[in-house]
Amino acid sequence: TSDVSLRNGVLQRLMVAKSVVAKRTAAIARLPEFQERVDKETEHMTEVRAEIRKATGLHQRLAELRLEVEERREGTDARQQAQAGLLANIVAMNEQQAFLLDDAVVSCPTCGSALTAAHRDELLARNGKTLEEWSVARESLLAHIQRQLDLIAGLQKLQGEIQDEVVGLSTARDLVRVQNNVMARGKELAALQEDIAGAAGEADVVAELEEEYATFGDLDNKLAHFQGVCSG
Repeated sequence: TSDVSLRNGVLQRLMVAKSVVAKRTAAIARLPEFQERVDKETEHMTEVRAEIRKATGLHQRLAELRLEVEERREGTDARQQAQAGLLANIVAMNEQQAFLLDDAVVSCPTCGSALTAAHRDELLARNGKTLEEWSVARESLLAHIQRQLDLIAGLQKLQGEIQDEVVGLSTARDLVRVQNNVMARGKELAALQEDIAGAAGEADVVAELEEEYATFGDLDNKLAHFQGVCSG
């Protein structure tokens, strides 16, 4: 009976040791898969960080573009007012020219003196020169305004393209989620490695227990013989 108890104890210890070895073997088999998961999550985290850095730069560029558009609009508005003022002056000057060309006008609209032919010609020439200067200045303003409007349109188009690109990039919230995944995968890997390390010496234990258990190989025969003798 003591031999049976001893055998059962060895058998129980052997089964436990084999279970630990099986667990270790399974853990070792799963180790590459877990390591691959950790590597993928870590790589993903690196990509997300790079996207966030890119998004930060794009947001900064958007802010610069908005400021530039605002400044160009302010400058364009000022030039629009200037050219509108010039246009009003040109209209008034053309009206004065038409007035001077009227033969019924006999006094100078500027000084009030008698409007001689020579004085009329002098006023018409002077006004004509001023009109030409104003027209050139206004055309220059209009050309500059158009260039600025074209630039503003281009900047706004670039803003839209950058905004579309930013929308597709990762955010800080995405980074937190990926970091949590990396931490979770790391914990899983650490637990798996702990299982492997904890069971590293169990193979030797199994061998010793199997050898010990082998010494009980003919125990059943001895018990059967003993029981037969007793019953006889």
